[in-house]
Order: sequence, then C-alpha cells, then structure tokens
Amino acid sequence: MTITLDDVSTILGIPVTGKSLAMKQLSFERAKTLIEHGLGVTSQQAHEELVAVRGSSVRLEWLRDLFGALTDVEPEEHIGHAAKAYLLLLMNFNEARTYAWGAAALAYLYRQWGFATWTGVRQIAGYLTLLEAWIYEHFPRCKPNPNHTYIENLPLVHRWVPQRESGDQMSNPQLLREALDDHGAHEIGVAEFESFLE
Repeated sequence: MTITLDDVSTILGIPVTGKSLAMKQLSFERAKTLIEHGLGVTSQQAHEELVAVRGSSVRLEWLRDLFGALTDVEPEEHIGHAAKAYLLLLMNFNEARTYAWGAAALAYLYRQWGFATWTGVRQIAGYLTLLEAWIYEHFPRCKPNPNHTYIENLPLVHRWVPQRESGDQMSNPQLLREALDDHGAHEIGVAEFESFLE
C-alpha cells in the first residue's frame, strides 16, 4: 500500500495529468541568462553564483540574500523577480495550470523517501501534507479531529484539523509511530475513497 496519483488527485485536488515538470540540464550560459532575466541580477552576479555551485542551479542562501529583506515598498519589478526566484517554471504564469503538479509532488516525495533511508539521514523533505493526509484517510487510529466545516466538493485534505492545531495526542511523533505499527490489515481504510470516485 502506497500513495498513488489517484490519492494525490483526491486528497489534494491538484492536477496529476499535464506537462511534465522535468527539465533538461541547463548549460552554464543558458542558466546564467535565465538567472539574469528571471531574477533581475547582473551578469557578474549570475556568473559568480553558478561558479560557486559548480552547476546550473543557485543556493537558497543566495536567494535569501537577494530577496530576504523584501518589503511592500520595493518596485513592482523587484517583487516580481523575488517571486520568480523560487519558481522559475512560472516565468510564463499562464502556462502554470498545464503542468502535472500532483505528479511532480508525488515523484519528489518518493525521491525524498529514498534519501531518508540513507544511513545518518535524520530528516525528510517533500510535500509532507500529502503524506499526513494520506495517513489520516487510510489509518483510522491516526485520524485527528475532523473539520466540521468540511464541504464534500473540497479536496479530502480539508476533512481534518491539522495535528498542530488540534491539540491531539497524535501530534507526538512517537505516539503516531506506535499507532501506525498497531494497525491490523483489516483496519486500513479504503472505503472512504469509493464514494469520492463515483
């Protein structure tokens, strides 16, 4: 049993079909041009950052240094560059809805699960809201308090009050692990999805 694209679609309500978010490796010059144009930095700034990372990407710290102190009084163009800094794929925002965001989120989560199994790794990255909501939907003992304002046509993730807001004992990671380990095969729920898919 694992998270599927169907789970992503029903739990999060984001598209799982469309254009792939995979990108070809950029050449140094193409990356430099993209960074200059997209982020509004000088050719020298882009060059120095690409040399520092030895590739065609930028460091999060570099982005924070450039845009971390941004205020509402900045010129609109600078604010636009800051927004693009974190989502270069959205430089053509009108095409954003044509991408398979759910498939990308799931693929990234799976990749991070692989990294999390490495010796010495103590953290995990990825869209953990998806993992958390999937657990709520399939493992009855782990469900937090229900959201009493949930409306049936919303994505299933809205059915639950997040653990950190509910004060539920399952917000303790050790208790959550024990509850997951204690589930029997007959307790794992799939029936909740049947009515949603009809």
